[in-house]
Amino acid sequence: MRLLLNRPFGLGGNPIFDDGGAKGVREYELFRISADLRGRAFGDRLGWNLAVTYGEDDAYNTAYDTLINRYQLALRGLGGPNCNRALNTPGQNGCLYYNPFSNAIAGNPNTGVANPGYNPAVANSEEVTAWFFQEGSASLLATTLVLDAVFDGETGIDLPGGPVSWAAGAQFRRNTHETAFSAFRDNLVSPCVNTPDFGVTTCTGNARVGPFAFTPTGRPQDISSEVKAVFAELQLPVSDRLQAQLAARFEDYGGQAGTTFDPKFALRFRATDWLAFRGSASTTFRAPPLTQRNSDIASSLQSILGSFRTIDIQGDPALKPETATTYSVGVILTPGALRATVDFWRFDFENPIATEPVAGLVSAVFPNGAAGTNNCANPAFAELVGRFTFNGACGAANIGRLLVRNANGADQTLAGVDVGAEYRWRDIWGGDVALGASLTHVSKFKVGSTRIAGIEVAPAFDGAGALNAQTSIYPMPDLKGSAFAEWSNDRLSVRWTLNYIGKMEDRRSGVFDPLIYRDERNQLFTVTAGQTVKAFVTHDIAVRAELPWRTRASLSVSNVFDEAPPFARLSLNYDPFTASAVGRVVKFAISKRY
Repeated sequence: MRLLLNRPFGLGGNPIFDDGGAKGVREYELFRISADLRGRAFGDRLGWNLAVTYGEDDAYNTAYDTLINRYQLALRGLGGPNCNRALNTPGQNGCLYYNPFSNAIAGNPNTGVANPGYNPAVANSEEVTAWFFQEGSASLLATTLVLDAVFDGETGIDLPGGPVSWAAGAQFRRNTHETAFSAFRDNLVSPCVNTPDFGVTTCTGNARVGPFAFTPTGRPQDISSEVKAVFAELQLPVSDRLQAQLAARFEDYGGQAGTTFDPKFALRFRATDWLAFRGSASTTFRAPPLTQRNSDIASSLQSILGSFRTIDIQGDPALKPETATTYSVGVILTPGALRATVDFWRFDFENPIATEPVAGLVSAVFPNGAAGTNNCANPAFAELVGRFTFNGACGAANIGRLLVRNANGADQTLAGVDVGAEYRWRDIWGGDVALGASLTHVSKFKVGSTRIAGIEVAPAFDGAGALNAQTSIYPMPDLKGSAFAEWSNDRLSVRWTLNYIGKMEDRRSGVFDPLIYRDERNQLFTVTAGQTVKAFVTHDIAVRAELPWRTRASLSVSNVFDEAPPFARLSLNYDPFTASAVGRVVKFAISKRY
């Protein structure tokens, strides 16, 4: 058996599009509304605040792709919407051929260069192309409803530092997640390569890979969850110099996620008028999100050994909650007009919710990459090999798709330091001038080893300062910071901010061969960058003015110089977790107070 691995459209472009290139749609709409009521009662001894927030996140996308079975029929002369395939007469009775050879291409639509070997008699028609090159769509609607009730007051108990105050409240959250797909992208409607036109729903080898050559399919979802919480806090002024805070929160996630009780204890000691120390310890809790507790499969495209492949990500209803113990200790300096802080912090995570590492699974089965020995026939690796779908025999070159699961991963430790400083000068040009800066340094992001079916698929590593692509954690630059300069008075304020995101190392192996492209003049050029994702520096400006009739106007410009994000060897050519490709954004707002 021989497999034909090719793309139906290359330099000649796609004839059903004016400029030869397929187009897709990406639409995103965000909506949020909130309202609150607040006041005092019982002779001003009790404060209350009732709030409601509702938000929607609506996303829609389309993509054109080749329907595999229709493309194969067209190569055999049995293509087209009017073909009577029962007669099995290639090129006759309404049946059309698709010619994959160069003599069907008139020329390059981008450069205008004609193909001297073009033969119009064997050119491809738009009719057959439109028949096997189809559009698929996906939509997502996520909603969040939050109800809050918070009360505060004093206990009537006095300590040497002052009265003991309290706050308590309750919260209700409801989240929904709904996804829908067009027929060709719906894995329940078109699960197999041969589903279109033939109605096949039992796929060979149980591989529900869908009908498209490249675009993954998905399953519709309509899921929801409700969370109920109560919380309380005490402020304890132990003395003029020592203050303590006790707080606790109880949440009920329902179902398998269960409940959690998380306390917090904090101290602040003022040693002198300009020097204070602070510290805190607490526990935190995160239940698995809706989409990760659902056993359905979501699909994406990622690079495996230099080629894009479909990655199926499956949720797990048995996921355990993620917990963490957090610590911080710091110092506050306030000599004169200077305010500076230094805080050291540490988070210890247990059962962190993560997606199994793609790179780790691939390297476990194929330790030598695309060449050399593999573990296809090793019985100890049978479960890992079963995660792959191959186009033919088990081999690195035949990988079609890979199944990974959301799971409770190895324990993690995250540690670092936050530094901040601000200095303010009074009565400068009729207002105040302030200069400030803040910096976060991540000194450690230690992740334990990951094992699947008894096999170590990822050794322990430190992800600080790394892109962490295809691992179980997010990108983590070791430095992030900002600096600002501001002038303000009662009527006007102007602030300039510099934002800095430090460089990251891409520690994947086998993805840094030179990339060869053609530019707009059809000239070849080579890209060797990407192993180091460079630092990203942007500038923002914000102006706020108080106008007559209790009116306020504001103007802000984000990314003033329209800087592009640094290049990374990812599908978007940049890292969307740490940088934005939106570019310069200008916002204007006006508000009226009554």
